[in-house]
Amino acid sequence: MQIQTLIQYVAAVGAVLGGLDWIFGNRFGAGQKFEDGFRLMGTLAFSMTGIMMMAPVVVAVLRPMITPICHFLRLDTAGIAALLCVDMGGYPLAMQLAEDGAVGQFVGVVLTSTLGCTLSFTIPVGFGMVSKENQPFFVQGLLAGLMTLPIGAILGGMVTRLSIRAMLWNLLPTAVFAFLLAIGLLRMEDCVLRCICGFAKGVLALGVVGNSVGLLQILTGWTVLPNLTPIDEVFALVTTVTMTLIGILPAIHLLELVLRKPLQRMSEALRLKPFDMTGFLLSTASAVPVFAMMQEMSSRGVVLNTAWMVCACSMFGSQMGFVSTADPAMLSAFLLTKGGGSIVALVVADVLFRKKNPPKP
Repeated sequence: MQIQTLIQYVAAVGAVLGGLDWIFGNRFGAGQKFEDGFRLMGTLAFSMTGIMMMAPVVVAVLRPMITPICHFLRLDTAGIAALLCVDMGGYPLAMQLAEDGAVGQFVGVVLTSTLGCTLSFTIPVGFGMVSKENQPFFVQGLLAGLMTLPIGAILGGMVTRLSIRAMLWNLLPTAVFAFLLAIGLLRMEDCVLRCICGFAKGVLALGVVGNSVGLLQILTGWTVLPNLTPIDEVFALVTTVTMTLIGILPAIHLLELVLRKPLQRMSEALRLKPFDMTGFLLSTASAVPVFAMMQEMSSRGVVLNTAWMVCACSMFGSQMGFVSTADPAMLSAFLLTKGGGSIVALVVADVLFRKKNPPKP
């Protein structure tokens, strides 16, 4: 059975169980997750549709500027898309910029779901929600996650159509950028954060422009931007992603209930708080509740959870729903990148935390 088929069955079972729980009074909490999945459609549409519609326009602007540089360095022009999250325009931008379709898939799924997600979501949203007291530990976790991000990308790239040489060469700019970003967070935190938040706001503003122009064109028949992706095509993709989430969210919640006692025992064995362990599971669906929980976590738990979510963020949430819909052939590479990279990040983060915070005698 293919991974995509397995996930579809899991989502289907989760949707049925979530619906039944909602009917019978939300006794297990799965019914609320079922309803939350439907409510997420508006949020997903707002963040995804505009930038996806604007992708052809962005390509037309960027291609003449970046093509000479990329050709000189023997890189594919798709690489610039790694700055965007996979489900916020990164994938369509990579595929439209790509000179080699295999590189476009690698950048559009593997790199955008890790570096792109960290740049456009994890860092700006995380710093806005994490308390001042926990921000130094949040930065430590980001450092570990960014340093190990290329390892996850290599693991995922191994199961794509790319040759090892082409994969490593096209990964090099992302690896260098991730390293410089980590150094910047360590040495010039305020300056780097302002730049990243400005970039994230710019991406959102571009998406709003796309939404506004797209709606204007479809409602009036006027043509403002002729290359804009039709809004009805984008909404069809958002609907499919939402259907996956409607089933996956109750499934993850029920899994958390089943694993609650084992997770408690594991947290005791690893000397972590229960909230620390819960964060690992929750961030695979959405990082937002984990940011809110960090005030209840231990300092070590904040470091480990942040490092983990650099790659693992939304591994079974909206990003997986998008990849399984837009490019099912890349789902294995996506899961291997997210899962493998997050595990390596955990190990490195724990080592760094112990060096910076040695146990008291």
